[in-house]
Amino acid sequence: MRITFIPCWCVQAWKNRAESAVPLALSRFLAEHPEVQNIVLRLDNDAPGRLAAAGLQEILASQYQVHLAPPMEGKDYNDFLCIRLGLPPPQCNRSELHRKGGEAR
Repeated sequence: MRITFIPCWCVQAWKNRAESAVPLALSRFLAEHPEVQNIVLRLDNDAPGRLAAAGLQEILASQYQVHLAPPMEGKDYNDFLCIRLGLPPPQCNRSELHRKGGEAR
């Protein structure tokens, strides 16, 4: 089993990695699913997102294979999707995604 998404709102970036902690939802999930061996972190592609991803990778690396997968373009995966659909990220919304055939959550 592989975790492929961790909501960015549940990850807190700390300036000092020593203060970092695994979010409660992720800790609980991992405790309930001991079969998990790989974790893919798809956090925001900005300084706080990269810092949080690096902190989580450092904490979790002793027990799991942790891979960082920020979006290839844009600040987050919403921006990346909008770019892929040819929509300017600030104007991208659910109705535009629906018209273009994409999915919105």
